[in-house]
Amino acid sequence: MPYEAEFWAAELPGCGLVVDAGFSFTHAVPIFDWRVLEKGVRRMDLGGKALTNQMKTLVSYRSINMMEETFLMNHIKEELCFVSQDALADLALSKGRKSTHKRVYVLPDGVHSRLGHVLDEEAGEQLPQQKDMVLTVNNERFMVPELIFRPSDIGLAEASLAEMIVEAVEACHPALRGLLYSNVFLMGGTCRCPGFLERLKSELRPLVPDAYEVHIHLAEDPITCAWQGQRLLAADPASQGRWLTRAAYQQQRSALLRAQTPLEADLEGSLEHVWDTDDEADGLGGVYSYA
Repeated sequence: MPYEAEFWAAELPGCGLVVDAGFSFTHAVPIFDWRVLEKGVRRMDLGGKALTNQMKTLVSYRSINMMEETFLMNHIKEELCFVSQDALADLALSKGRKSTHKRVYVLPDGVHSRLGHVLDEEAGEQLPQQKDMVLTVNNERFMVPELIFRPSDIGLAEASLAEMIVEAVEACHPALRGLLYSNVFLMGGTCRCPGFLERLKSELRPLVPDAYEVHIHLAEDPITCAWQGQRLLAADPASQGRWLTRAAYQQQRSALLRAQTPLEADLEGSLEHVWDTDDEADGLGGVYSYA
């Protein structure tokens, strides 16, 4: 199936894979007909909070003790961090005094600035006289976001983000795999890190069969994307019958939620999947049609 046709086919039935790199966790959630395919949901126990904590630890060890400055370090992470496309090459460039990745961050003084700023050396800005007002950040800029792609660096027995996506897709019906790969949607604050989408695509492509196209989208506003979706859902009159009261949720919780969720078998039953003879042997989908 040509890429353009497959991508639009994914949009029409509300089919895609949502990657939510959130505060505490990172989820890969396959969706068909605007409903979650529960057996394909995967979670990585790593999110923006862990990255901020790692940033605090590294900076405190190498420069100034910032362990009590979570809010400030989260801001510095968002200002300075980026996802490396080649971590080993960037590590080599970050060695020595001539590091191309070194940045100086002027800490807030509590009077003129609440969050501080990156020292603008190109504009001729001078270093503050007080040395404890300056924070030097070097390879932390790319080694902290690297954890999402290599959780084993801090001892986590977790799959990488690309591997997690493949696990999520492969757990779904074979007829949906090409559609899910062709419509991967990124959201969550961590996805805003420069280079995130490009690195994910470069790692995901080799893991996906050649018969499938890989296309990844980044939400226009990754941080508020989930809230915007809920806002639209709440404003839709057709969705009013799907709400649960707080009292009902507290009484039955997950059992009640699962009862409200259509069985995945119903979704698979709505697919008419026709296999080509040659494709069936390779485990690849042939023709897709929707009942």
